[in-house]
Amino acid sequence: MLNKTHDISDRTPEAEKHAMTVSASRAKNNVYRIARSNKWDWFITLTFDRTKTDASDYEMIVYRLKTFLNHLQQRKCPDMKYIIVPELHKDKEHYHFHGLLANVDNLTFKAWKIDRKKNQIIYNITDWSYGFTTATKVLDTGRVSSYITKYITKSVDEHLKEKRPEVYDLVVSFREMENKKDLE
Repeated sequence: MLNKTHDISDRTPEAEKHAMTVSASRAKNNVYRIARSNKWDWFITLTFDRTKTDASDYEMIVYRLKTFLNHLQQRKCPDMKYIIVPELHKDKEHYHFHGLLANVDNLTFKAWKIDRKKNQIIYNITDWSYGFTTATKVLDTGRVSSYITKYITKSVDEHLKEKRPEVYDLVVSFREMENKKDLE
């Protein structure tokens, strides 16, 4: 019988760095493949109001994000599909999230402003009570698929090395979607 548990206590720093690189590459490729092979409606950014939430407490904000997403699926958008990835702010301490959404017709979007450069409306998600949001309609699946996957390597490289098990448990929520070519 093959034991899938690996003892990493005797890994050299070089071996650990290699394992992290391979893991990040695999996650990035999987997210890109799933993102590229599906139809998305929205590209979103979710941030936390620091007067209400300690955005440097990664475990707590992941818990709040998962709670928010679970409540959305249970109460408003039962067929919702998403990919969410964390990003560390420029201050190297606080986190926010980027994501792709589909099947969220009952989610409340409010027009906020127009990006004149891209000639696109930027919306806020009024259901998000933890802080601030932006949402734009997806016009090019290939482009947003590439854009969202860059955050996986960036987050791992910058700060999430010690949080490896938690980084990827949130990234993709698809249930049976893995085998579908489209969300229809």
